[in-house]
Amino acid sequence: MENNEEYQKLTLTDDNGKEIEFVILEGIEYANKKYLFIVENTDDEDNQDALILEEKIEEGEEVVYEIVEDTDLLDELLEIFNDRNDDINII
Repeated sequence: MENNEEYQKLTLTDDNGKEIEFVILEGIEYANKKYLFIVENTDDEDNQDALILEEKIEEGEEVVYEIVEDTDLLDELLEIFNDRNDDINII
């Protein structure tokens, strides 16, 4: 991802324990929930992973994010994201 200095970074750990750095492209509210659009922080744009995370509040007010897997919801969120970001297109 080019010029990623302007984005906040987030590190996730995969199922194998490997840490992967992502950049937060945007946060939005939709249907009274908060979502983050993130993309893997790599120069290999052809093989970048992109995810949408839903904010969940756990006991004690700790914020936890879960990957959105519902395909209908993903389509709706991607449409919003792509409409708001002409220079970035996630498919």
